[in-house]
Amino acid sequence: MSLLATGFLWLAGLTLMGLVVAHLFSRSRPRETILPTARFVPEGPARAPTRARTPTDLLLLVVRAVMIALIGFAFAQPVFDGKRRDSARVFLVDASWHAADAREARAIVVDRVRGRYQDGDVILAFDTVARRIESLDSLATLPSGDAPGSLSVALIAALHEAAVLAPRADSIELVLVSPLAAGETDSATFAIRALWPGPIRVIRSSARTPPSLDRPIDVRAAADDPLRPAIDLAGGVTDADVRVVRDRLTPDDSAWVRTRARVLIAWPRDSANGRLVARGRTDSVGAVMAGGRVIVAPFRRTVVPVAGRTVARWLDGAPAATETMFGAGCIRSVAIPLPSGGDLTIRPGFGPFLRELLGPCGQRRTSAVATDDVVTRLAGTGAAVSADDVRSERRSEPGRAAWLLGGALLLAALEQFLRRRRGAEVRSDRSPPQLAGADA
Repeated sequence: MSLLATGFLWLAGLTLMGLVVAHLFSRSRPRETILPTARFVPEGPARAPTRARTPTDLLLLVVRAVMIALIGFAFAQPVFDGKRRDSARVFLVDASWHAADAREARAIVVDRVRGRYQDGDVILAFDTVARRIESLDSLATLPSGDAPGSLSVALIAALHEAAVLAPRADSIELVLVSPLAAGETDSATFAIRALWPGPIRVIRSSARTPPSLDRPIDVRAAADDPLRPAIDLAGGVTDADVRVVRDRLTPDDSAWVRTRARVLIAWPRDSANGRLVARGRTDSVGAVMAGGRVIVAPFRRTVVPVAGRTVARWLDGAPAATETMFGAGCIRSVAIPLPSGGDLTIRPGFGPFLRELLGPCGQRRTSAVATDDVVTRLAGTGAAVSADDVRSERRSEPGRAAWLLGGALLLAALEQFLRRRRGAEVRSDRSPPQLAGADA
């Protein structure tokens, strides 16, 4: 058992010491006796403080002491940790699009980790969110992920789970099983990594092979649409099934994107449709950016995209293109006007910008792996992390505190009963004795 707020227990101990001292000092009143000369004694309370060599009213003292102890323990929030293990592990298993096969991750957890998985260890599967896996069998049947991985999310979840395990183990180990793609780290990853006071065992799993870039883009637009030559110059192929619609969307378009992981680009040429909304005030802006690619030109803004994940932004930060999930795929709403004339769509920089808009749903997928320096910084150095070095997130059990406070209330009632009984005994002892013949 351990206590989360030991200060209350120290306060209870000091109160107990004061209680014992108070019982050693008592004020008593001598027994009344009738004397012939009593009429010469001035009237007034006849009390005299005395010091007892031993505490008086021992039963009352015990009841008060136990009551104070129960209240102190209740407010100190006791936690019963149970049996402690020598070590515990938190496994971080990459279940994002970057990982090739969840069955490989299970084999790594079972066979390649020294000490292997044991009952009570924690398995977290992560992509853009981290979720707890209850068993190894569940790990083997994880579906193929379609979201990018985030090591920042995984590390935050691991820190929380390690804090929960800390009261039940002498040491904690983090094991990361991931292909470590380059896009899985961000600006916060290593700041979060610094919160873990020891090494992380990093085991690289196989990365998924990216799809070949052999899927042509389906463009529904007029023959003279300026977007057609831009797509041809950009390569005309993408790593996702993409349909670009320059007029109004139809039910066939919705059915096409709903059934598979496809991308439907709603980019009307002339006016707003169901995916674009008329702008309250028409204005102009000088640049638009998507995925780090910037196009500088005088754009006249007349419409805005519907709410969703921002894919492209104007120079002032307003969304220029958004993405919303739709069935198995997504619909991307683009509110970037393209001039009918001029060379904007055939400039060298427009092709990379366009490919950012035509990429697959979610974050652009890449097969690039993290550098050795990134892996070294993630792994860290040092000995195994002691559970005492991990910030514990133990919580008291409200039921136990309630029982302790309930016992204290019962003892308080018993204390009142004993005090009243003691008072009655004192009053009976103070009754003056009657002299023989006093009534005569």
